[in-house]
Amino acid sequence: MTCQCVSSKIVYVVQTQVKITVCDNGCGIPTDKLESIFEAHYTTKAKQSGTGIGLYMSKTIVENTMNGKLYAENTPKGARFTMLFKSEL
Repeated sequence: MTCQCVSSKIVYVVQTQVKITVCDNGCGIPTDKLESIFEAHYTTKAKQSGTGIGLYMSKTIVENTMNGKLYAENTPKGARFTMLFKSEL
């Protein structure tokens, strides 16, 4: 299956939260793999093409250093990654 990927970024500031979403219009993330994508060294790429550390480090930085939340979900149009942070406003 070939997928085209076009990303969009949307930032919302709602009262006490900042919400950043990054979406694409690709095939989405297989539902049986969705819960695993943030694990260290998890990759769907060939062994020489990826370390599986990128999403793990992103989640670690957002949640442990920035006190936010990072999660992924599928939409009817593709995948969506969302970061939530407390607003300092």
